Amino acid sequence: MRHVSTWPMLAAITVITIVSVLFIWPGWPKQYLPDFIDYPEGPILDLGNNAMRLGLDLKGGTYLLTEANLAALPPDRDPDEAMDAVKELMENRVNEFGVAETEVTREGRNRIAIQVPGIPPDQARDLIGRTALLRFMEPELDDAHNIKCRADDGTEFVVPLTGLSETVGADGNPVKGCSGGAGQTGTVIWKAATGTINNQQRELTGAQVNGANATVSQSSSSGWVVVLNFNGEGNSIFTDVSGRLAGGYPLGIFLDDQLISAPGVQNQITGNSTQIENIPQDEAKNLAKLIRAGALPVPLTTIQATEVDATLGEQTLVRGVQAGLIGILAVMAFMILYYRLPGILASMALFTYIVVVMALFKSIPITITLAGIAGFVLSVGMAVDANIL
Repeated sequence: MRHVSTWPMLAAITVITIVSVLFIWPGWPKQYLPDFIDYPEGPILDLGNNAMRLGLDLKGGTYLLTEANLAALPPDRDPDEAMDAVKELMENRVNEFGVAETEVTREGRNRIAIQVPGIPPDQARDLIGRTALLRFMEPELDDAHNIKCRADDGTEFVVPLTGLSETVGADGNPVKGCSGGAGQTGTVIWKAATGTINNQQRELTGAQVNGANATVSQSSSSGWVVVLNFNGEGNSIFTDVSGRLAGGYPLGIFLDDQLISAPGVQNQITGNSTQIENIPQDEAKNLAKLIRAGALPVPLTTIQATEVDATLGEQTLVRGVQAGLIGILAVMAFMILYYRLPGILASMALFTYIVVVMALFKSIPITITLAGIAGFVLSVGMAVDANIL
């Protein structure tokens, strides 16, 4: 019975090993292996992920150190909370790049360090160095109070309030969609939410927000609420805006031109505070934090910008992989010379371990750094100890 179960298991391990080798085979194998042999260029097995993710030290990119001017904060604002909010805002901004191994960390009381692989310093500095901009927007309406929408092809159409829906876009942000009676689909056309101050039209922005807090709803049996507090000018503007949107029309809240919430306005609000109701706890806390970040006048100054050369990173990667291969081959040679047949079996098991782990790194994917390569080689040594035991 033991042999009956061993052979299928050995066949399965062999298949997994071969598939893993084909999956991780590099595009330019001569970079890592002796170049006097004509190797096939990868990927031999294409599963939709053709390259390993590389970190800043191997791929190159930008390291930025920014400093926030906390002196611009109002006296009643907590500096630590302000820096946490700005840090989260920076994380949202660098995620727009869509690259791996972006790191945003606080350094000291008022500094934030950002590492962005594959991005030149000027582009990274321009995006990260902006002060957060919180804006309130309202949908454009026609004379019949229908909502104006724009389709993907640029054509415009109108829908009643019941024709609106909310979905989540590919970037994770909410999208206010429209469904027309003739089958049209699109998104709401937004314009700045304005009110009259001293006979002048003024926009409602984060400058008029005194604070935002997430708390448990006191008026309903479920959900959390986000309470927004406006200053005197914001109160006057919001009274005008909420009067126009009363009846369920959405008020768009945009941070850095990205829609973060679009609650419906049920009634005109004349007080200096309002609340967004029936929100899940985590979403409410995150929304309040983003609104506070957009309302905080914290200018950021880039005090250090360092570019990591991609060519140097590539050379480091090649040498690191070659050093790892040499170390692994030396370990296998030692086991074969010292243990003979058990050493051959242990080397085969070690080879399977290496290619399967690398395949997992590539498929998940895991970001490879120089320190990660060293850690992987160390794990090979631990695997050898396990084989010996």
